[in-house]
Amino acid sequence: MHVFGCPVGIRHVHHILRDQVLRFLSIFSNRQRGGVHFVYFSCARDFELISYSLKSLRCLPSDLVKSVLIVMDAKAPFSSEQQAMLKQHCAVCRFENLGNIDWASLDTLKTEIRAFAVAAAEASENDWVAKIDSDVLFFGHQKIKEIATCAFDFVGDGHYSDYSYAQGGLYFLRTPLARSLTSSVSEQELLNTISDLGKNSEDRVMSSLVRRRTENRWLTRIMLFPDELKKADFSGSWLRKEFCCIHFVKGKEQMKDYAMKLECRYEPGG
Repeated sequence: MHVFGCPVGIRHVHHILRDQVLRFLSIFSNRQRGGVHFVYFSCARDFELISYSLKSLRCLPSDLVKSVLIVMDAKAPFSSEQQAMLKQHCAVCRFENLGNIDWASLDTLKTEIRAFAVAAAEASENDWVAKIDSDVLFFGHQKIKEIATCAFDFVGDGHYSDYSYAQGGLYFLRTPLARSLTSSVSEQELLNTISDLGKNSEDRVMSSLVRRRTENRWLTRIMLFPDELKKADFSGSWLRKEFCCIHFVKGKEQMKDYAMKLECRYEPGG
């Protein structure tokens, strides 16, 4: 169901109402806004997707985007020419090769945790390390500014999973939490978590690791998904307060269409 061009799941109404209360209370907070250090995990075959995603970062306030780390799959890294082209889209991006990236693998989880440490090394205590997929396209800045000033240690999209875990397209870890994962997560804990879950799903595993380390978590609405786009009103103020991006889940052609449609030219706020 869509209300004023914004998707609303009936079973999620209490979560949506809670978000409105948090938004109201934030008016009285003078918490300093933390910057965001984005971490992509990508490879040469996703060059077109990550190009659209990097271009869309211009929707965000320039002082919010502190750095962009692109972790390349060791099996299919970007060529020097591709890296140069991506830097034209995002001047603050840099590239690292930290190991293999395979879907649902132990090596990928270990690579992600190492990457969080690399990003956190240059972050302040109030900053965020944000894991982001190549097929995420930003269209607005209001929700991410709200996240940047919130008091939580972890923020992720919960509406996709009925608020059982943070969907892996985009989530945010406060710097101390990102560093804690690096220093405290062992390979045995990863194996035990995968065994407990019955499957190696990156977002479920990461949500479980975070849940053990902090209760200060916020599962909210951040990303729109393909089945929510048909009736979405991108000119509507409520949609822009509730969501800041679209996760296309490898839908390259659909991402291309929306990148051209939205043009990602919305003026960022201060």
